[in-house]
Amino acid sequence: MPHLSVIIPAYNEATRIGTTLESIVQFTKKVDYDIEVIVVENNTTDHTREVVITFSDQLHITIIDIELFSADGGTKGLAVKKGMLAATGEYLLYMDADNAVDISQVETFWQYFEQGNDVVFGSRYITGAHIHRVWYRDILGRMANILVQTTLLPGIKDTQCGFKIFTKDAGKMLFSKLETNGWGFDMELLARARKSHYRLKEVPIVWREVGHSTVKGAAFLTTLKELFAIRKLIGKQ
Repeated sequence: MPHLSVIIPAYNEATRIGTTLESIVQFTKKVDYDIEVIVVENNTTDHTREVVITFSDQLHITIIDIELFSADGGTKGLAVKKGMLAATGEYLLYMDADNAVDISQVETFWQYFEQGNDVVFGSRYITGAHIHRVWYRDILGRMANILVQTTLLPGIKDTQCGFKIFTKDAGKMLFSKLETNGWGFDMELLARARKSHYRLKEVPIVWREVGHSTVKGAAFLTTLKELFAIRKLIGKQ
């Protein structure tokens, strides 16, 4: 059993995922535990799969296709869910394909699991974090988070950072119940975790915006719609 499973959702990430996988290769040379990598693609139309395959001789890597062309609000949540449920590690990490948060930062997270936490997640908006981002996107992100705190998750400063680690038990349980397919899935996960009395720890990270994103502007609006749907969903349970 690997110590850490790394799940990476990828849609047309041929220009960026190579840097992320190379970073993981270098990281594996510095740590004394086993790592498996699961790349979950959704019918990509570029060469993402071919790029990933070139790393198969350096990493324990698996490619999964979620085989779904579209879903309301996108399919990132569904992709991460499929990867998480296939993972075999003691700890389950999902991270974005653009390497906005380098995997080496996971080393600062282990101490919080030793303290008894079940979910440890990166945050761009708490003291100690360093964010490198176009100013208007930063303002928009902070405004959206105020709405999330007011509506669903008071006290959590950043629900949407794509760098979250779960114990195997917590991850399997939470993702087995996940209903949000799109970009707002992080909010549902954290709301479910809190309602299930898992211990959560928000940790400052270094986050760098990377160009050539495949995320369209409409994703912001659909995520807000998902926020209210999630509040209704969790409130019923």
